Amino acid sequence: MEQFRGYVWRQALAEMEPWLRGKLDPADVVQQTLLKAYQNRDQLHGRSLAEHLAWLRSILRHLLVDARRKFGRGGERPFPGGDPKGLPSGRVDWLVDDASSPSQRAIRSELMARLHEAMAHLPEDRRTALELRYLQGLSVPEVSRRMGRSTAAVAGLLRRGLGALREVLDADR
Repeated sequence: MEQFRGYVWRQALAEMEPWLRGKLDPADVVQQTLLKAYQNRDQLHGRSLAEHLAWLRSILRHLLVDARRKFGRGGERPFPGGDPKGLPSGRVDWLVDDASSPSQRAIRSELMARLHEAMAHLPEDRRTALELRYLQGLSVPEVSRRMGRSTAAVAGLLRRGLGALREVLDADR
């Protein structure tokens, strides 16, 4: 489970609203997620990386629903743009199409793992801006509001973050 710590950390940061981070340390959520996954590892039936990541996200989301209820802001967090099976809303499993062949799914899983690894090397503010904008599908003004930065500052973070990701991913080829 330790190999997934960085991934779960990034997902926790993307999924946790600022008010919830003020009440619950993301590191604790990550630890709880990995512990629960380890304790229930016999329930994991998938073999691919994408299936492992989806299972971990599911555990994380259940823990966050419980935390939101505990701290009084309701359970489910609405997905921007509606249906959670639609566009990426804090999720990257949309990259894995159910109609894809096994080899296509394997390639997408590898790309997803490379993306998460590359994101881990970005400065936190760039990573957060990219996650909010492209993984959660928020507009630049909404990202600005959530981060407490101007839209120009967020646009710069996005530009520099995308550039850095491009460099890292191109260097891996």
